[in-house]
Amino acid sequence: MVQLTSSVSDDILKANYNINKIRNLPTLSKLKNSPHKRSEEINICAAGPSIRQFEDKLKLSKNDVFASKTVNYLTSLGINPRYSVSIDPRETGYKAQLNKKTNYIISSQCHPSLFDALEKHKTYMIDSIVSKSWHPENTCVSAGSNSTLHAILLSVWLGYKKINLYGFDCGYSNVKEDYRVNRENVPDTSHKDMLVSCPITNKVYKTTTEYVGMADEAMKIIQILASTKKIRFELHGDTFLKCFLRNNLNKYSYSISGDFPVKWLQAA
Repeated sequence: MVQLTSSVSDDILKANYNINKIRNLPTLSKLKNSPHKRSEEINICAAGPSIRQFEDKLKLSKNDVFASKTVNYLTSLGINPRYSVSIDPRETGYKAQLNKKTNYIISSQCHPSLFDALEKHKTYMIDSIVSKSWHPENTCVSAGSNSTLHAILLSVWLGYKKINLYGFDCGYSNVKEDYRVNRENVPDTSHKDMLVSCPITNKVYKTTTEYVGMADEAMKIIQILASTKKIRFELHGDTFLKCFLRNNLNKYSYSISGDFPVKWLQAA
């Protein structure tokens, strides 16, 4: 299986962390204990192209919304995400997606300029795990290689019982030049493209070596949360991730003290 690694060196993670840890920002517990009445379900909206099929449904939904690099896209639809999470240490303030109604949950290992760009927004800092070889000494409340996995763990930590996943495709659309709804609509050339045929439906999915690793990581997290926390999941869209889960979910057992990053799931 694909080995996932951090997008930057541990030295950069440490440098960002040492700058950010002295910021006087509220803790995530304050957000969890806010007077906001949460819905039982939450819609996690990632940037995969399948999310376009559900724009009308998302507009009508009364569920809270968690954006995974989709604040600008959702805002353009008239949807104000309640939460947004950023864990990418490469993401600078120049690329910040801003909405005054959104609560921003930012990893202490993110670029300092991202915190600066969010200075006038509701911002909460968390310690998270994005590297196998280094992480903050404090208790980390989320882990994983991408922001959507962190959004899943944080949603559970915040108390949601059902998670609806939109746009978490772990692949591309079969439509030419349709890759994602955020940033530039271009393929990721840093990883090898793959075509994967679903053994059940025989449908062929366009994906990459990195996305296959993400799907495997997501499968472990979903399986453990469903079995140990009784969290219900619904995946929307005919995506590679859904194909992967159909063929691999519950084939093997995983423990909270086992494979990375699931041993940190206890924090949820």
